Amino acid sequence: MRVLEIETLAEMDRRVGAGATTARGWHVQSVDLRERTDALAGLDVTGAVFLGCRFADGVDEDVRRRGGLVFPAVPDVPFDAYRAELYSPDELYADLDGSYASTPDARVYAWSHGGRSIDRTLAMALHDHAVDDALVEYARGRRVVGVMGGHAAERGTDGYRKAARLGEQAPVGAGPQSSPDSTPESTSATGTPDSQLAWIVDSPDAPSNFTSISLYCSSFSLIR
Repeated sequence: MRVLEIETLAEMDRRVGAGATTARGWHVQSVDLRERTDALAGLDVTGAVFLGCRFADGVDEDVRRRGGLVFPAVPDVPFDAYRAELYSPDELYADLDGSYASTPDARVYAWSHGGRSIDRTLAMALHDHAVDDALVEYARGRRVVGVMGGHAAERGTDGYRKAARLGEQAPVGAGPQSSPDSTPESTSATGTPDSQLAWIVDSPDAPSNFTSISLYCSSFSLIR
């Protein structure tokens, strides 16, 4: 059976509008279907999978009755376990101008340290699977390089500086046509000036000194 991932309402509307009568093999991921009850009623949903979708009252039960497999949204977690896209820095660090503790990144981090239970580990596994799938889709057709650090490398050391510089030299958000040569020497690939990069690398107070969300996010991507 051919699997077709449906990750947006627009994609589902396009297929239904084109005359689709069966959703067999569809994997509908985190789509709000509350206004698509009639469209669902007109589809043969046998073998379709709905991951974390929202339905009008009673429609999810009807989908199950007609042969669809419905994975409900995971309650009481600070993230969408079935999200179809990678996170952006602006999304993770929203509200950073207030404090780091108010950002989605901080809330999820705090939640992850709240103890282990079956529902928590299941939510983590579902989320990791969804993000891994999104990463595979993002990387398709691109040449990807990942630069990772470690807690053993302290800020200001030569190894830390080399890791930051390596990340800085890689073209960011570019397709196969890009090369490091297209980046001016005076700035990083993310647009961060060299003097700023040096300060990020060498200052032990750098993370707590940021007040600009754009500066923090562009710099944070270099030092993680």
